[in-house]
Amino acid sequence: MKRALLIALLWLFTLAATANADVVLNRFGIVNKYPTVDGISTWDSLHWHNGVARTISGRDTPYDPTGWSQFRGSGTLKVDGQGILTMSGTEPRLYLNGVNLNPPKYWKNVEASMYYRRMVDDGTTAYAGPTIGVRSGPDGHSSFGDPCTATTYYARMRHDGKVDFRKELRHPDGVTRGTTSVWGAHGFPFSQWVGMKFVVYNIDNDRQVKLELYQDLTGGAGGGVWELLAETIDAGGWGAATGCSYPSDYIITTGGGVVFTRNTNINEAQYKWFTVREIPPTEPEANTPQVANAGANRSAVLRTAVTLDGSLSKDPDGTVASYSWNFGDGTAPAGGVKPTHTYTQVGTFTVTDNDRATGKDTATVNVKRKR
Repeated sequence: MKRALLIALLWLFTLAATANADVVLNRFGIVNKYPTVDGISTWDSLHWHNGVARTISGRDTPYDPTGWSQFRGSGTLKVDGQGILTMSGTEPRLYLNGVNLNPPKYWKNVEASMYYRRMVDDGTTAYAGPTIGVRSGPDGHSSFGDPCTATTYYARMRHDGKVDFRKELRHPDGVTRGTTSVWGAHGFPFSQWVGMKFVVYNIDNDRQVKLELYQDLTGGAGGGVWELLAETIDAGGWGAATGCSYPSDYIITTGGGVVFTRNTNINEAQYKWFTVREIPPTEPEANTPQVANAGANRSAVLRTAVTLDGSLSKDPDGTVASYSWNFGDGTAPAGGVKPTHTYTQVGTFTVTDNDRATGKDTATVNVKRKR
């Protein structure tokens, strides 16, 4: 008789520090990590889903209601009218540049989220992949602008399987930190929607800058399950500039007000559900980790439903906002306090997770074949 030990991992999370807080979703149904600053506009890619297929060759007018999005770099940006933008070329870029408009728009403390699907490339450019830059000057990366106004913090999810942060003050020079292997030797996967969330905000009374990078592998199901991949604080000593009026380790507490995404040496890469929001400038109050309880271990019969029980979980700050169960067999996560699941395969499965201010627990399900 074959048996499989399956791990059911209970993952709970809340997004605010106050008791009984509700999870906040953006207009695409994706979880916001931090609150939005009232009275400041949010940019999103909903206008990519207006039924009008087009190539963005300058500003995406009249389709972008803000007028902020524009093509830069070398390559092409094509919108299919059904919500997807396709990048191709040696250095395609989509800028959210409202600095030169009337009234001007300056991004500062931001949470930028998008979903990315790697489609066609030769895999020879290690640092190709979804990249988001914030606090850039509008023309600092151009041939006609002042290179000392580039002032950009980058988060990169690279095709070679690594993630990192990069700081660029004087274009094109930059310094990388926080390099972490996420995907291993196989590199970033093809044909899979992966969520990317880059958060940048000032702390310590605007003297330092915090950077956080998250990913979601659920394709956005239930708002996404956002895993913290890397974080760092620029408190000085992150040198990146020469020949400019500011110090070589200048901390970009203000910057030039532009957000952009770019890629490098790709034949085809797809983007959707892109959102940029202004968030508070100080680190939110720490959220006390929740106490997850996945219930007692279970026995189950192959292809027969088994019920798990997380009702003993608790949140010291208030109430549990949501539940997410990973059943360990490669199926989609599920929510709810007492989900049911049917196992359809044998074998040994292992699951892992981590996230901010969450609780986690495991329960084993011993699955037997029916006698």
